[in-house]
Amino acid sequence: MDFDVPIALHEDSQGNLWIGSQERGPYRIDRTGVTVTHYTTRYGLPSNSIMGILEDAAGNLWISTQRGLCLAEEEPIYFQLLGDLPFQDAIYVEEGEFCLK
Repeated sequence: MDFDVPIALHEDSQGNLWIGSQERGPYRIDRTGVTVTHYTTRYGLPSNSIMGILEDAAGNLWISTQRGLCLAEEEPIYFQLLGDLPFQDAIYVEEGEFCLK
């Protein structure tokens, strides 16, 4: 993997490890540790600067970027932008629950 500064780490319910980088987008390492997939703006992300990665109770993967909040669609993964929310206000966790401000 060739990423700069890791900003966010998340293990999803499928056992995949997600690493969000400061400038190169998120990476997904499958649960076997063999396959690494790199996602960028080509997949619908509004920015390659990742601020947070979380999964809600329904198993939806949410990625916060400097230019908005994205929902990861099903395989093949594509990201859907949900408005133009600034990253610092987009995502937070309260008592173990995923929340949007």
